[in-house]
Amino acid sequence: MKTTVNTEDLILMGVDEETALCWFQIRKDKKARTLTTITLKKIVNQGNLLGWDINRVINKCVEKEWKGFEASWVNKGDMGFIERHTDRSWADDLQSQKRIN
Repeated sequence: MKTTVNTEDLILMGVDEETALCWFQIRKDKKARTLTTITLKKIVNQGNLLGWDINRVINKCVEKEWKGFEASWVNKGDMGFIERHTDRSWADDLQSQKRIN
């Protein structure tokens, strides 16, 4: 089973080739660890919280020169109209409060 991810994998997932190459160069320059499938799944899940596909997530990483991605790093201004108006984070807050009680 494959455990690491390379540019070809990102391209197959729908990321633009130039963007994928740029992101891997940023990761290399920042001395990031090898990108694993587990890490990529976490990045994809964070993008899903915003309603973003992998291409948009990696584009944002290149734009901001991030070696990784978390939904909380994205400003509301970076999100589109629909994304701003379909924010479901309030449901996550209710769920976490339910666990505490």
